[in-house]
Amino acid sequence: MYKKIAASLAVCSILLLIIYMTFNANNQNESTFSKIELSARKNKSPEAYRKELLELYETQPLTGEGVVEERELRDISLNEYNTKIETILAEITDQPLKESIHSLAERDRPLVELNQEVRNLKKNMENPNKYSPGFLIKVKEIDRKLEANNLTRTYKDLSHCYQSWGKAIYEHSIPVPRKVYADPDLGKFINISAQPDENTNTQMHSAKFAVLTFDDGPNPVTTPQILDILKAHDVKATFFVLGQNAEKYPEIIQRMHDEGHLVGNHSYSHRNYTIISDTDVLYELNHTNEIIERVTNAPVNYYRMPYGAGGKREMNLTEMTPVLWNVDSEDWKSRNEQAIINRVVATLLPSPVILMHDIYQESANSLGAVIESVQANGYQFVRLDEMM
Repeated sequence: MYKKIAASLAVCSILLLIIYMTFNANNQNESTFSKIELSARKNKSPEAYRKELLELYETQPLTGEGVVEERELRDISLNEYNTKIETILAEITDQPLKESIHSLAERDRPLVELNQEVRNLKKNMENPNKYSPGFLIKVKEIDRKLEANNLTRTYKDLSHCYQSWGKAIYEHSIPVPRKVYADPDLGKFINISAQPDENTNTQMHSAKFAVLTFDDGPNPVTTPQILDILKAHDVKATFFVLGQNAEKYPEIIQRMHDEGHLVGNHSYSHRNYTIISDTDVLYELNHTNEIIERVTNAPVNYYRMPYGAGGKREMNLTEMTPVLWNVDSEDWKSRNEQAIINRVVATLLPSPVILMHDIYQESANSLGAVIESVQANGYQFVRLDEMM
C-alpha cells in the first residue's frame, strides 16, 4: 500500500514538475515576447526620440505622422548636429521612422551649415571699422546658398545673427555706383566725383574703399613681382588680362585666381572696339573668356575696353559689365616711380578705381608705396566685384 502511495506521489510530482516547467517556459516566452513587442512599439513611435531631437531644435520637429514642416533649429555647429543625428539613427530599427528622421536631417543640414558660416562672418564684424578682404564675396555666397534652398535672409533659423551683421555692413559702408566707368560716353551711368548726398547718413561714409586694377598682363617678369607685393600687403586686386598673354602664361592666371584676385577681360589682342566689327568684338571678348575660364573654372563677369574706347555697343552685345577707371596712375606715360605715386595720391576720389599696368617694371617698383599712400589717406582696398 505504501508503495502504491509513494508511486502515486512520484507520478504526481513528475506531472506537477512537467506542468510547472511548461508554464514557466510559456511565461518566459510570453515575457520575452512582451519585451520585444514593447521595444518595437517604442521604436515605432517618435516619443522615444523627441527628447533627443529637442536638443537640436527649439520646437518639436517629429510627430506620429513624421517630420513637421515648421521647426526651428538651435544654434549649434554642424559637427554637433551630425553626431547627434547619427547617434539617433543608429538606435532605430523601424525603417519608416528612420527614413523620416534621415529626411529631416538632409533638409536641415544646409541650414545648420549656413548658420555656422554666418557666425564665422559675424566675428569679422566685431571690429566694424576694419574691412576684411573678401567679406562681401562671402556674403553674396551665403545669399546664393539661401536662394538655392528657397530661403531669404529673414528665414527664422538664420535671422538672429544674419540680419544683425547684415545691418552692420550697410551702416559701415559707403554707397558706390552700380557700374564704374570713366568714359564720357557712359557718363549717365556714373557720377565720377561720387560726392556724398547731403541727405545721406554720415555713418554710411565712415569707411572708404578703393579698387586697384592692372591692365595688359600677364607679364612673366613683372606680374609675379606685383603679385608678391600684393600678397605682402594683404591686398586683393583686379587684373584685366589680354587673352594672348593669358594663353602664354596660364600659370600666372592660376596664381592670380588662387591668391584671391579677380581676373577680368581686356580683349584678346588689344584692338580698338570702336573701329572693328561686332563679330570681331565678340571674338575678342569670348575667346579671352574661354582662355581665362579654362584655367580658373570661374566665370568672367567684367571687361575693360582697350584704350577705354567704346562702351554702349559692347553692353548690347554681351551681358558682361564694362569697367574703366577714375584714377589713372599714368604709369604708361611717365614710366617714373615717384611720378606714379604722386599722380595716384593727387587724383584720389571718394570711390577710387585705380588704373595701373602690370607690364612695366616702374609700376611694380612703385606699387608698395602706392598701396601705403592710399591706405594712409584712409582707404581700404577691396576687389572690384565687392564694390559693384
